[in-house]
Amino acid sequence: MVKDTSVTDLSQVLSIEPSTQITFRGDFRDVVSVDLSLRNSTNRRVCFKVKTNYPHRYFVRPNGGLIEPSQQQTVTIMLQPLEVIEAELKLHKFMVQAIFAPDGPITGLERLWKETRQENVMDTKIPCVFEQVLSTKQEVTQVPRYRGTTETEINGTMAEVKPEVGAKSEKKDSESTSFAALLIVLLILLCIILLAYLKLK
Repeated sequence: MVKDTSVTDLSQVLSIEPSTQITFRGDFRDVVSVDLSLRNSTNRRVCFKVKTNYPHRYFVRPNGGLIEPSQQQTVTIMLQPLEVIEAELKLHKFMVQAIFAPDGPITGLERLWKETRQENVMDTKIPCVFEQVLSTKQEVTQVPRYRGTTETEINGTMAEVKPEVGAKSEKKDSESTSFAALLIVLLILLCIILLAYLKLK
């Protein structure tokens, strides 16, 4: 894998791990999480944002913030459950943006980002890799990487990711259990009605 560290005019000051690819491994019927480590090795405060070109597929916590000098921030990326493995997964990428924070108190990070010139924003793009684990055979199938997307296409579709996990995914086994319990209750009620009818006769 080739590291994609496209930037504007500045080199990325954050040390990012993993740096070459973000690997999601699981059967994808439930949330799959991956931790991204951001380390500020400079003597200045750094603001960061995490974006992706498929924001509806992920939750990220935190999706932005401030890292003090010589400090580290762990970002948890959560892939939402998938019914089927779709071709779009081949296109998924994340982008870590960073800017130097000014000295003194900061009134608001969003305002700071809006006031920062684009040439002062440091961007690093990291492709995603998906390894599907088949629980019955413990086989791993890797979704092929798509090589045809241009940088312009990716740059134009990056968006901020939701910061928190929403409703928990429903599981098929729990639905089956609820349906079976409902059937049992209906059968019991039917037996009670039938016995009451026979007694009346």
